[in-house]
Amino acid sequence: RVVAVGAVVAAVAAVAFAAWVRTLPGVQGTPVVEGSGTDVASGLLAVAWTVTGAVLLWLRPRNALGWLLVIVGVCQAAQHGLAAYGGYGVALAEPPWPLATWAAWLATGLWVPGLAPLFGLLPALYPNGRLASRWWRWPVGAAAVGVGLLMVAMMLDPQGYDDIATGPSPFAAPAVAVVCAVVGGVLLAASTLVIWVGSVVRLVRARSPERQQLAWLFFVVVGWILVSVIASSNAVFVALGFLIPVAVAVGVLRYRLLGIEVVVR
Repeated sequence: RVVAVGAVVAAVAAVAFAAWVRTLPGVQGTPVVEGSGTDVASGLLAVAWTVTGAVLLWLRPRNALGWLLVIVGVCQAAQHGLAAYGGYGVALAEPPWPLATWAAWLATGLWVPGLAPLFGLLPALYPNGRLASRWWRWPVGAAAVGVGLLMVAMMLDPQGYDDIATGPSPFAAPAVAVVCAVVGGVLLAASTLVIWVGSVVRLVRARSPERQQLAWLFFVVVGWILVSVIASSNAVFVALGFLIPVAVAVGVLRYRLLGIEVVVR
């Protein structure tokens, strides 16, 4: 419970700091700083994920989903805070803020663990926080490795740093970044596909109450992806993203609500 409360406080503080940076002189109209974690809606979405994970940790401490959502939310919120600190601290602050270049460098990769696990790991652990069988360890492990490699690739890519702050990256290795991006992308894409196919099989074979719980996740996540792709708008992606923590919480705690099987049919 201490971890749950601490995670929420840290996420709120990071997002609040990013929002405060948005009000500082010179930020408006500066593309680098505007794109560095100062999007308030995305920050609130990170807080929503963190709060949902914290609630699950509080009520279901043995359910790994709570830990997963807390990690996702905190990484996303930290990315906002560090990107805002690094972007403003490097480009506009006089004198430059301490360690601003390293804050911006770390922020370039944190968005990966702040988003990718929702697609690759969440279905495998949902709804009870345990893997359905031993063979799930392979795609879940591959997905985790893929997320880690993509995070490293983003941090070693000098172009990724340019999206956060001006000037040269404090630590870049373009060749290594390409290798990590290719290997990590293949691992994450392949494992995510396997996990979702396996989840569909689980849904078809599941009995009550697991069937209702799986239906909640499929109904919201698949809808989120399809509508976001069709709309091709970040605003729609963020707005519908708030349904993910709701679906997870309802699926774990109140899965019989609204007769979800009737809705899916």
